[in-house]
This record gives sequence, structure tokens and C-alpha cells, in this order.
Amino acid sequence: MKQLFQLLSIKLQQTSLIMFAILKKHNFFLFEIFLIIKIQALLAPVLSSSMLIQDKICLVQHQQSAEFCMNLQRPSRNSEEAAMQELVLADTVKFSNYVYVLFYKKHIFLFNTN
Repeated sequence: MKQLFQLLSIKLQQTSLIMFAILKKHNFFLFEIFLIIKIQALLAPVLSSSMLIQDKICLVQHQQSAEFCMNLQRPSRNSEEAAMQELVLADTVKFSNYVYVLFYKKHIFLFNTN
């Protein structure tokens, strides 16, 4: 699976370089569109991984049904579901913040020299 992601990443980089060369050669003003497409392509894995984390927290930690976890983003019908939705989403954000701190802790301390 990791090799597939690396291969897709390399292919995406090659494609983006080709697109940039074409835009530069013909002096098109489509650079903003290219930038939007590039950002969306880079954020797609982040979104899918955060949804996976949210589903795992909902299913494993809070032991909710698969149907409830699939419909977590929809408005709830009663106060119990709303409370559980808020709890699952809060735990997901807390987990994501911990991951962010763990991965970027060294960058925070290296570049924060006064």
C-alpha cells in the first residue's frame, strides 16, 4: 500500500511539472486553477485519513453502530445522538491535535529560537 502511495505521489509530481511547463510555455493565466487543483490533490489524503480516524474512534472507542458512524456528519434527530456526535467529533479533534504535536514538535522547537 505504501508503494502504491509513493508511486501515485511521483506520478502526481510528474503531471504537475508537465502542467506547469505547458502553462509557462503558452503564458496562460491559468496558474490559479492549477494551484487549486494541486492543493486539492495534496489535501485528499488528509481528508480521507481524518475520516478514517473519526470512524475508528466512533466504532471502537465509543462502540457505536456502523450506521451511526456513517451518518455522523448529518444532523441528529434527538439529544442523545447529538451529544454522542459532539463527543466523537471532540475526541477526533483531540486525537488529530495530538498527532499534529507529535509530528511537528521538532519543527516548533527548531524554528522557535529567540
